Amino acid sequence: IEWRSQSIGIPVHTVHVGAPAASFVPWAQALTIRVDGRHHYFLNANPISLPEIPLALGQSFKTRANWTVYVKGDLNADYGEVVQAADAIRSAHGRVVLLTPSTR
Repeated sequence: IEWRSQSIGIPVHTVHVGAPAASFVPWAQALTIRVDGRHHYFLNANPISLPEIPLALGQSFKTRANWTVYVKGDLNADYGEVVQAADAIRSAHGRVVLLTPSTR
């Protein structure tokens, strides 16, 4: 009797040296809301309106274990709009981390 083990394998994503890991696993990319000085909001560099933020984050959270969202306000952004972005994140049950110029 000859014994042969059958290898089923484990699916993995490999990362090439110098390639960003987030390009291979979209749920690994950090979620960031940026507020600029012209009253515009961006979710990971994509324009978004303030009322759309909770729904968009809710969709993203469905595939993530980590619900942390980073908030960046440009130096000339209105403080009140940055607070509104943080409130929109909290309404989607996200964890807000404010990025200040010294933490970037």
